Amino acid sequence: MKPESRLLARAVVSRDKLARAAGGTLAQEIRAAFGAEPPAITLVYATVDHDQEALLGAVREGLGSTPIVGCSTSGLTGRGSFHEGNYAAGIVGLGGPALRAAAAMAEDFARDTIARGHAVGRELRDGLRGATPRVVIVHGDPLCGADFESFTRAVQAELGCPAVGGGAGQPWGVFAQTYQYMGDRVRSGAAVAVALGGEFTAEIATSTGTQPTTSTATVTRTDGNVLLELDGRPALAVYSEFQGRETLRELDNEATAKVALGVEFAAPPAESDALTPYVVRSPFALDTQRGGLVMAAPVPEGTRIVFHLRSIRAAVDGAEQAARALARRLQGRVIRLVMGFECSARTVPLLGKQEAAREQALVQQALAPDAEWLGMLAWGEVAPFGPHATYYNFTYPMLALAE
Repeated sequence: MKPESRLLARAVVSRDKLARAAGGTLAQEIRAAFGAEPPAITLVYATVDHDQEALLGAVREGLGSTPIVGCSTSGLTGRGSFHEGNYAAGIVGLGGPALRAAAAMAEDFARDTIARGHAVGRELRDGLRGATPRVVIVHGDPLCGADFESFTRAVQAELGCPAVGGGAGQPWGVFAQTYQYMGDRVRSGAAVAVALGGEFTAEIATSTGTQPTTSTATVTRTDGNVLLELDGRPALAVYSEFQGRETLRELDNEATAKVALGVEFAAPPAESDALTPYVVRSPFALDTQRGGLVMAAPVPEGTRIVFHLRSIRAAVDGAEQAARALARRLQGRVIRLVMGFECSARTVPLLGKQEAAREQALVQQALAPDAEWLGMLAWGEVAPFGPHATYYNFTYPMLALAE
């Protein structure tokens, strides 16, 4: 962090197994980096094997009144490091005269989702105290049945800036529980958001980790964010048949790790070289009574679906391509911070630990090897598709802040 910078950032990752020790280390590093002028906001991420309340409490004790927002994750990326598994926690502090920040939480955001999104957006807008919103970072519980995309679009409508982020995570495997943080409060079923405004530049790029096949179908019946029929047949049956399996009774790792649904929306003008015509998604639950697929965002009737298979080469090459696109867009500026919100189904479950670490090294070298860096592994990702905040799976959104 250079003293002449007007946008200040510091990111730290701790592998300490003791929650209070990890939280204390994170807070101590941030306080040392910012000195007498505390950061405007901190974002915290931790694996679920940590005692969440103890870790957040230690961060709060160390940082005093500095706002703390974040969520659980299945892994973390730091500058020159990647870890997916047990006992990891990370923090990024943001401040300086160029930046203002505001934070808000919506508990039980599966209820009155859109109204709660607008309320969060208004709270964030008021909290920026007149500063121009540049980006909003959003995290939510992916397991509570909420329409995460509609919530984020409502937040975005109040702020008028791009949105990026992802679902709170847990270890890859059977769905259990995720956590969202606001101050020293730890919740499930909630969504949190951080708005950043001021005199700096925020740029976002995305890449998918899948390749389209020649198999397609049309959405013929839905109920909210439940996809009920494809080509007039139960969506669950079509999804199972494409995998060469009997109709699934539960959503297992084999199903979610193999196949994705490419939702073919009208392609906007390319925001980055890595943007494809597809928004790639995967179901988060099965509606076995009605033969449906429960998605984290609605898919309108009449939409064409292209079945995708996950690809190691597509994941790694796409991530590097997105990083180079961001670097070109920010040429002539100094990148202070990069945040990643990579799908946790892309990393170790697809790439393996060695290749996942290599992917991060390639991305950091291509984009900003000297910048502060903190990435969390998300369960469902949010990033722009044209002007709209859009929900993805198997995708790697990156946010770069520069001056």
